[in-house]
Amino acid sequence: METRLLVSSLIMIDIKKRASKAIKIACTMILIATASAPSIAGERQIIRFYKINKDDITQALRFTAKKARTPGCHNFIRKTRLHRVVQFQYKTCHVYSKKNCDSESIMSFYQDKESAPTTDLSEGFGWYPVGDHKRGEKAKSWFCK
Repeated sequence: METRLLVSSLIMIDIKKRASKAIKIACTMILIATASAPSIAGERQIIRFYKINKDDITQALRFTAKKARTPGCHNFIRKTRLHRVVQFQYKTCHVYSKKNCDSESIMSFYQDKESAPTTDLSEGFGWYPVGDHKRGEKAKSWFCK
């Protein structure tokens, strides 16, 4: 009886060691795979637009999602009040108050109240349009490259 217990306990120890080794190998493989895979944010260009609704709540504009990933000039479906713009992975973006990215209607933006206004929206910052309206300024198109 004692021999049986000893053998079964040795078998259990061996199984635990093998399982532990298999788990370590699996975890290592997962870490290597995820470390070498590019992140979603790292491979995708996108520009995001935000508005403030009538209840003073910031909302992302959803109708631009597919166009936001494609470089070039794009028109908004309708004139939209922009409260904030954020872009990732593009070299630069511009926003216009007229359709078809009319160069005479380029809008100025700032990062914070102390920064100088600019028309070039660089990556990773929250850009706020220059203007007096508390819910943002009206825009009709944008261009990213």
